[in-house]
Amino acid sequence: MSLNLSIKKSLSERFCLEVELSTPPARTLAVLGPNGAGKSTLLNALAGILAIDEGCIELDGRVLDEPRSGTWLTPDQRNIGFVAQDLLLFSHMSALDNVAFGLRCRGMSKTQAATRSTEWLNRFGLEGLENRKPRQLSGGQAQRVAVARALATDPDLLLLDEPLAALDVSVRHQMRRELRGWINEYSKPTVVVTHDPLDALILADDIAVIESGRLTQIGTVTQVSAQPRTPYVAELFGTNLIGGTANGNEVAAGRATIVSAESNEGPVFVSISPNALSLHASQPTTSARNCWSARVSEVSMAGQSVEVKVQTQEGLDLRIGITPAALAELDLQPNTNVWVTAKASQVQVYAA
Repeated sequence: MSLNLSIKKSLSERFCLEVELSTPPARTLAVLGPNGAGKSTLLNALAGILAIDEGCIELDGRVLDEPRSGTWLTPDQRNIGFVAQDLLLFSHMSALDNVAFGLRCRGMSKTQAATRSTEWLNRFGLEGLENRKPRQLSGGQAQRVAVARALATDPDLLLLDEPLAALDVSVRHQMRRELRGWINEYSKPTVVVTHDPLDALILADDIAVIESGRLTQIGTVTQVSAQPRTPYVAELFGTNLIGGTANGNEVAAGRATIVSAESNEGPVFVSISPNALSLHASQPTTSARNCWSARVSEVSMAGQSVEVKVQTQEGLDLRIGITPAALAELDLQPNTNVWVTAKASQVQVYAA
């Protein structure tokens, strides 16, 4: 069961979402992008909450929305499971009745729906919580109820809108792992909208990046994270992205020259991991083929490590990961003069 879409949807004179993509059967697509990029618009179009202006949305050969032919299926006609960011559990209903709601809407008897819902709650580790209202559940428990409700109807497509954003950090890791297991068992197309690259890396098989209403990059998780094509994607996955022109092993990037181990030609992107860059207080004697004089612009903590942003004399803006001990040893502060090195073997170059 595959998902194919080519859509155009205008929300204002200033914003229009234009996206074309396909999701193969049994694969999970993570949709990433900055605020206002159009991620929620895409999800609402798939769910049938918004009708598109042009194009077509097709699920397993069944047309859900196609303005040209006058086809538009309402949400209840699409057989799609949707878990909203704020879950949207019915506050006056018990956990059991929330899960049973979709089943009852599809004509299942009250007894059958209760039996099926109990099975799903048990499957999600919610035994004994059937009669609790949403306000009586923890964040993780409510999340499980919402996902169980979406999957109980055996949907043809599962949509997850920021599924872990509302959870405390203390439970997010466990829920992320559990959610991945549920998605694998579901074995039908899943679209996950998220701001968190870790969600994409763990939950998804493929990544689509939307910026300002346009699809700027799509590929497998490995491809997108390893070879970013926009500054946003590079920032998201914590790497340095530089555009330039390759001539053999050298890349001309403005006033800078970057040396790589492999030969390339023409317009390229250069990706250098922050951990592949080394900082020195004075000009080093090193075998590294890339060595630049630079000035520190910013120093900040990034988890258990330190991120140092520098600008080289040639105009390269680089982010470098070092340990707290190295920070103390180098006595780094904004405007400190440093040297930056990188081995050619750790410079990745690919076609722009």
